[in-house]
Amino acid sequence: MLITRHAVFLIWTIQREKPVQMRLKNRMQMLF
Repeated sequence: MLITRHAVFLIWTIQREKPVQMRLKNRMQMLF
């Protein structure tokens, strides 16, 4: 489902740039 896709994207982005973690968290809250 979309959750899996988002999870992979989140993990990939976090691994790429750790500072983006906060932004991802905000996006997650908005998406979910």
